[in-house]
Amino acid sequence: RTTVETVVKGQNLISVTSDTTLLDALMNFVDYSIHSVPVIDDGNVVGILTLMDLAKWYKKSHEL
Repeated sequence: RTTVETVVKGQNLISVTSDTTLLDALMNFVDYSIHSVPVIDDGNVVGILTLMDLAKWYKKSHEL
């Protein structure tokens, strides 16, 4: 019955806002070796951005 708070307490939690550029978000993914990040606006979680989302954006924007 371990809580999420117990697991993440004291960790540097990474998030982005909906107006974060995709390039800045990608840099966070690389710098922190993460695969997903919550999108938080005004203290509310409005979504989750994943590495796959960024890959799809890249493919679409570069017409691969």
